[in-house]
Amino acid sequence: MQPQPQSVLAEIFEERQRIKNSLSENYILDELASERLKRRVLNELRDRSINDTHRAALHHELAAILGVQGRVEEACDHLREAETRGFEPIAVAFTMAFIYLSNGRVLDARSLIERVYKDVPENILGLVRAHQAQAGIVGVFMDIAETKPQYFVDSAEAARILASRDIADIELTKRLDTACRVIRSRINHPILGYKVFAQEGEGILYRYLVKAPIEELAELNDRVLDALMASHDGPLDQELSICVTPWAPEDVGDLQEVYRVSIR
Repeated sequence: MQPQPQSVLAEIFEERQRIKNSLSENYILDELASERLKRRVLNELRDRSINDTHRAALHHELAAILGVQGRVEEACDHLREAETRGFEPIAVAFTMAFIYLSNGRVLDARSLIERVYKDVPENILGLVRAHQAQAGIVGVFMDIAETKPQYFVDSAEAARILASRDIADIELTKRLDTACRVIRSRINHPILGYKVFAQEGEGILYRYLVKAPIEELAELNDRVLDALMASHDGPLDQELSICVTPWAPEDVGDLQEVYRVSIR
């Protein structure tokens, strides 16, 4: 007896979650497990009997797997296919934004978030805020009364620093994009965690958690600085610092999530 499509999807989702959790815990991608899961999803997609709802969900899961493997364009192709087959557009947009952010493509993530922001339902505003902070869209935090989590506070302070100097937050996004593309090209895992700090008189600091030997981190910081100096020159550069910092199991940054899928 063939397993039901729902049970197959549940197994695929659970395995992807296991791979994601392991990656979050040790910053090492289980490449064998992710490749096996990718091939299983591709095999399921060859079944012509499954309906569009489940086919769309499979394309979404495959995109998430490809995203952690750094295969961004392939991942986005599968997300577009999922949307074509009826997958929720807002889910496609935020999974794509997550994939962009974890692979250093901050400007691409910002463009997506801004495009769909007005259509975001109340129940995923927390996910939106997380993506906005990581993408440098800090201006929105000035109008938020909440003080938790901490990145709300620091993002709002970063926005005030920018506003006091008449700097649009797109300038922050551009610099994060430059730095994160360099970082992702030099590390063996997605960009999983970061920390933002902002204080008037001290400036704005983005620190990205990277698992690598100290000497490699020092070289990477030099490359990030070189790229920023070569690509940007403006008042924000007097206020902003971007660097990598050593990952440790107890040092968890503001890790973001891919959109969670519900299959009925």
